[in-house]
Order: sequence, then C-alpha cells, then structure tokens
Amino acid sequence: TQSPRNSQYFAINGRPVELKQVSRVLNEAWRALGCKKRPFCALQFTLPNNEYDINLSPDKRTVMLTHEPQICALVRDAVVELWASQT
Repeated sequence: TQSPRNSQYFAINGRPVELKQVSRVLNEAWRALGCKKRPFCALQFTLPNNEYDINLSPDKRTVMLTHEPQICALVRDAVVELWASQT
C-alpha cells in the first residue's frame, strides 16, 4: 500500500521538489469535490531559473517559487476543471 504522503510528486525542470502550497491547493480542490483521500498527482513544472530558488535546503528539495500564488491558482483552476469533468 502506498502511504498518503507519497501520493504527490512534483518536479521543476526535472528536479524532484517539495511544493507544500501546491499540495495544499490540490488537497483542498479534491476535498471540495467531496473526495476524502488525497489525490495521486505527478506534476512537472518548466520554469526559468530566475523564477525559483532551490538553495533553501541541502537536499535541494525545498524550493521558493517567485510567483507561488499565481502558480497555485493556475494549478487549482486546471485541476478543478479536469476533476469536475470526471465526476
């Protein structure tokens, strides 16, 4: 069985990263559709190097996005549209 914490994978320009705010947005959108468990998700972002900072932790998995609120809004809108059409 897969742990609920391992059900979401994110990468920026091919590098695996942790995106807590994006994960939160996905989980909130999923719950808004009446689903209880966390959604499985794999998202690859292609961003210019000046739009994120990977130097926040030694393993380079924790990142700071320059435009995090806008990225979260785009992700939320896209998944709500996709998931709503599936239910």
